[in-house]
Amino acid sequence: ILYLDTNVLIPALEPRAHLHRSFVALSRACAQLDMSLRVTTTTLEEFRGVVVYQKDLIAKVQDEIPDKTGPKVRSLFFQALREARVENPGLSVDEFFASFEDPQSILDSLGVEVVDDPWFEEASGTTEIRKLATVVQKEYKALHPDQVKRDRAATHDALMITWVERQRSEADGKVWLATLDTSLPAFMPDKGAADRRPLAITLDALLQWVSPIVSRQGADEDLSEIFSEALRQQILPNENFFDLNDFLIFAELECSCRELPAGDVEKCIQYLGTKAHVDL
Repeated sequence: ILYLDTNVLIPALEPRAHLHRSFVALSRACAQLDMSLRVTTTTLEEFRGVVVYQKDLIAKVQDEIPDKTGPKVRSLFFQALREARVENPGLSVDEFFASFEDPQSILDSLGVEVVDDPWFEEASGTTEIRKLATVVQKEYKALHPDQVKRDRAATHDALMITWVERQRSEADGKVWLATLDTSLPAFMPDKGAADRRPLAITLDALLQWVSPIVSRQGADEDLSEIFSEALRQQILPNENFFDLNDFLIFAELECSCRELPAGDVEKCIQYLGTKAHVDL
């Protein structure tokens, strides 16, 4: 049983995402292996929060991003919107995000089961989850010194880690959290547990694991490309240098920068972030 983390769910639902093919390959192999893909209502709630946040943010800053700077922005949704506008230049932000408002039909087509359990609501405010969420943030910071995992995301991860550990006792140990977060596989079951395998596994590791099945389905000519793309995203330097939040200051100043030279806008952001110590 594979429970999908939010960062896996997003490319699963967005065909333009660079890891969408990876998820499709995984889904196809899971069907052959009788493996279940599941997503909890807690993850769906976090996903909806991400969608609302990204929608509002993109609406605010889209006119502040020069076309040449666009490919350098870290945002799956923004990059997917840019690609969609190649085919439909008049596509609005609202129209683009409409497909994410009710992901249930897409999940059904992908064979992903939605799990709703009252345990999540009961556990979310407990001391155990709060303590684990703090550890999750520290582990993430150790791997990504220049980034911060927010409290809500850390709480979601703590809930999913604990949920997977609980479910393993009922499913003969065959339960994992599928994620893109390379810090989460560091979490292990309690020391007294008989099964001491990590509770989370990354998407690229899953692809390597199920690759023989994908190959037997006749996709061997595409498998190497799919796997290498997933692996590249994990180990090579990120080609995107800016966050959407970096452009908020221009929106708040009502200063339209889209038609300005891209290099000037980028240097301004870098100056504000490093010289002026502005938290953008």
